[in-house]
Amino acid sequence: MFAMSSFLKYTKTVIQKVSFDRHLLNKEYRKCLGYLSNKERKEFNSWLKNQPYYSTMESVEH
Repeated sequence: MFAMSSFLKYTKTVIQKVSFDRHLLNKEYRKCLGYLSNKERKEFNSWLKNQPYYSTMESVEH
């Protein structure tokens, strides 16, 4: 369980670091979804909706 939480934290860090580029942001978002559990996806998407770059994303699960 600890490794999953660490990956969720890592995923958030990656998304923040690539948020300057819309293409990279969308690419990393899609890639990250493959590694997260359903519970983590929900938490990640909730977190993401509160980020300033959320509106620029194309492929966010709703």
